[in-house]
Amino acid sequence: MKNNKNILKFTKISGNINSKEITLMEVIKMKKYIINLIPFGIAAICLVAFNMIGSEILSDGTLVEPFYLIPIAWMFFFMGIVGLGIRGIISYKTKLLKKL
Repeated sequence: MKNNKNILKFTKISGNINSKEITLMEVIKMKKYIINLIPFGIAAICLVAFNMIGSEILSDGTLVEPFYLIPIAWMFFFMGIVGLGIRGIISYKTKLLKKL
């Protein structure tokens, strides 16, 4: 058992009750990565919405489709990549500083 002030005890309730000690820093790290994954979810929602709405051709021959959802999805996808890249660089630098 660790003697650390930043330890929180979480209980997992299934058939039996087990206690697992997780440090506060581990909880914060998990939340940071979840926040960086949100843009990927929004991009997926945009693409699903584009496919569900569909497109149609009017009687005068014009195409009506929600084309704006495609660039928005790509924008959120690249935002997610940049966010994860920045988070990875910050995590790498933090690990290097802890070793020193």
